[in-house]
Amino acid sequence: MVGAAVDARIEHVTLYASGARVRRLATVAATEAPVPQRIRIVGLPLSVIDDTVRVEIEGGAVATNLRCGIAAPPQAAAAAEEIAEVRAARRAVALAEAEV
Repeated sequence: MVGAAVDARIEHVTLYASGARVRRLATVAATEAPVPQRIRIVGLPLSVIDDTVRVEIEGGAVATNLRCGIAAPPQAAAAAEEIAEVRAARRAVALAEAEV
């Protein structure tokens, strides 16, 4: 189960000499049917340090597990890798067109 994706907006930032503390706020509507059992917070920077992420919940929900990860696109959606010969040929064509 993937879970519902929620975008968290930045609410407060505190800067330190060696980093920053960023407080984000996300709202999940409890009126959705069915109520999502898993929530994915999207839009976090890749530089987030896993063991510094905290979750605070208001209301009747309970957080039982927290994991940080990277959501990679499916392999079918990934761009095909060009081989070196194709890149060299494209470069040669671009140079020739620039000379003309």
